[in-house]
Amino acid sequence: MNTTEVINRSGHRLTLKEGNAGVYCTLAEISDGESFTVSFDPNHTYREYWIGATDIDYPLIVPSDEVSECEVITIICNDKGLDCIMTPRACSSPCARSSPLALFLAKFFELFRKTK
Repeated sequence: MNTTEVINRSGHRLTLKEGNAGVYCTLAEISDGESFTVSFDPNHTYREYWIGATDIDYPLIVPSDEVSECEVITIICNDKGLDCIMTPRACSSPCARSSPLALFLAKFFELFRKTK
């Protein structure tokens, strides 16, 4: 079994679900600032991870390929809704999936953690 840590930095309480073809099982409710470790078998293909909140219109769908390639996935909220910052297993610095803001926030939280 492999694991990936999902960190909530969105400012919202998130629901994390696993499934495919629109059929999902809830894995966890993640409060802002909290994390959840997803355990998965890399041989189980065609899975998706649904991440959403009741006060956000559109959920974030993360394919199992991306989850298996990342050590950490940090969920943030920007002006378009939920987004994620993915830290690959073979890399120590995060890379954004879709947003320059995600890169900035990743660096910010990295520096913030160092000051604690």
